[in-house]
Amino acid sequence: MEKHFSRADTVKFQCALFCLALAAFTQMYALQGVLPHVSQDWMISASDAALTVSFAMAGVACGVVPSAWAGDRYGKLRCLKISLAVSVTTGFLVPLMPNYQILLGVRFISGMALAAIPVLAIAYVRETFNGRIAALGAGAYIAGMAAGGAGGRVIAGPLAPMLGWRGAVLVAALASLIIALVFYWGIPRLAQQHERSAASQRSRFKKALGTITLWRLYAQGFLMTGIHVGMYNYIAFRLQEAPFFLAPGIASLVFFAYFAGTISSRFGAAWMERFGYQATMALGGTTLLVGLVGMLSAQLWLVITGLVVYTAGFFVTQTAAVTTIGNEADSTFRSQTSAAFTICFYLGSGVLGWALGLVFEARGWTVMSICMGGMILLCLTLSLLIRPRSGPAG
Repeated sequence: MEKHFSRADTVKFQCALFCLALAAFTQMYALQGVLPHVSQDWMISASDAALTVSFAMAGVACGVVPSAWAGDRYGKLRCLKISLAVSVTTGFLVPLMPNYQILLGVRFISGMALAAIPVLAIAYVRETFNGRIAALGAGAYIAGMAAGGAGGRVIAGPLAPMLGWRGAVLVAALASLIIALVFYWGIPRLAQQHERSAASQRSRFKKALGTITLWRLYAQGFLMTGIHVGMYNYIAFRLQEAPFFLAPGIASLVFFAYFAGTISSRFGAAWMERFGYQATMALGGTTLLVGLVGMLSAQLWLVITGLVVYTAGFFVTQTAAVTTIGNEADSTFRSQTSAAFTICFYLGSGVLGWALGLVFEARGWTVMSICMGGMILLCLTLSLLIRPRSGPAG
C-alpha cells in the first residue's frame, strides 16, 4: 500500500507517529520520575507510591476493549487524535490532586483516556503501509514510546527538588501539550482504511484469543513490560540507599538511560526486518540479562551502565513483539489482537510493577533481580517454542 504515498508522506508519517507516542508517554511516565518525592510528601512506602503508576496502567488495560471497538467503528486515526487530546488534558489535573486516593483515581482515568494510542497505533500503521515502511513506522512509534518515557522522567525527576513533584509534573504536562500540537500539525492527510468485517467484536476477539502464536506474544508483553516498569519504579529508591546514598534529584538523573531505547528500537526494527522475531528476541533478551547483572554491582558507574544496556535490550524485545503482533494478526481482527496485547502489556506493568516492589522492600535488590532474570528466561523460552508464520521481514 505504501506505493500510493510519496516519500515525503512516509517520512512525515513516521515523524507523526514518533510525536504521538512522545506526547502521550511523556505525561504518562512523568510521575514515575518523582516517586521518591511522592513517597516522602505523603509518607507512604515505595510500593504504595508505585501504585500511582500501576493505576494508570490499569486504566489503560480497562480502556483497551472500548478503544478497539471505537477504532473499528469511527476510524483509527480519529480515535488516536481524540485519545491524545484527552490524555494530555488529564495530565494537567495530576499536580492539582489534594490527596493520594484522589490521585490514584485521576491516574486511572488518565490511563483509560490514553488507551486508544497503544491499541490502535500499530494497527493503523499496518492498514496504511505494508512491508518495510510499516516496520519503520512501528519502530518510529516504539522510539517515541522510549523518548516519551525518558522525557517524562528526566523532565520531572531533576526539577522536583526545585519545584516540588507537583511543579515538575506540570512542566512535563506542558511539554506533552507542545509535542501533541506538533503531531496535529504534522500528521499527513493519508487515506484511512475503513475495512469493516462482518464478524462481530466477540468473534474477532475469539480469533485474537484463539491463536497460540499470539499468546506467546501476549505473555511476552505481560512479563517483559512488568519487569521493565518495576525496574524503573524502584531504581531511584535503591540509589538513595546504601552504598550509594544519592539525593533524590541526583538519583532521578539515571532516567536519562531511557533514551537508549530510542536508539535500540530503531536497530531492533532493522534487525527484525533482516533476521526475524526469534533472533531479535535472543539479542534483546541476552542484552537484558547482561544489564541486569551489571546493576547488581555496588559501583555506581556499573549500575548506570547496566541500566543503559538493560533499557536498550527491553526496547529491542518490545519492537520484536509489536512488529510481530502486526504481522501475525489478520486484518479482520488486527485491532482485537492489538487490544489483547495491550491488556497484557499494561496488566504486566501494573501488577508486576507493583509486586516487584514488595519483593524489593522485603528481600532487597538482589532477590528482585533474580525474579526478573527468571521472567526474562521464561520469555526467551517461549520465543523458541512457536515459530511465527511470517518470514524474517516480520
